[in-house]
Amino acid sequence: MLSMKVALRLAAALAFADIAGAQAADISFKTGLARPQAGKIPAKYRGVYDLSDEGNCQNRSADEHMGEFPWIVVTATSVHSHETVCDAIAVQRNVKRNVDQLTFRCFSEGDKSIMKEHWSLELETKEFWGFRISQPYLSKRRIRQPVDITSGRFKKCNLQAVEQKDLED
Repeated sequence: MLSMKVALRLAAALAFADIAGAQAADISFKTGLARPQAGKIPAKYRGVYDLSDEGNCQNRSADEHMGEFPWIVVTATSVHSHETVCDAIAVQRNVKRNVDQLTFRCFSEGDKSIMKEHWSLELETKEFWGFRISQPYLSKRRIRQPVDITSGRFKKCNLQAVEQKDLED
């Protein structure tokens, strides 16, 4: 029969081994990358971001913006920007860099490509009359690929986007 003290130590050791094993399985300490998650963009990134030069998140019609799509729309599984739709195929957390690494299958003007980007959220905070007011920004950068207009820092808008095909069902 084990003493209570020995039984508690054994239980603690087993619990620690289980936690350590789970961490080792989920995060590579060499690369800092977590195990890839299939095609689900983290909820913190979902929303509408301003892609226009003004950066004011104005809700405008296509006629007012000469047919250019002035936003980046991030859903649970895809990213939509001017003439480009990217479906998420893998998401990994890079613990060392404090960013998420997203891999997309993109369709742009008839071309198909695989694209990898680092994403993070930044808060721009200002104090005003005893209040701390924060504005979130999406920071995204392509990995080992040419920078394009969708690389950079984009203001999160207080707009909602619902695909019209979803409205028809």
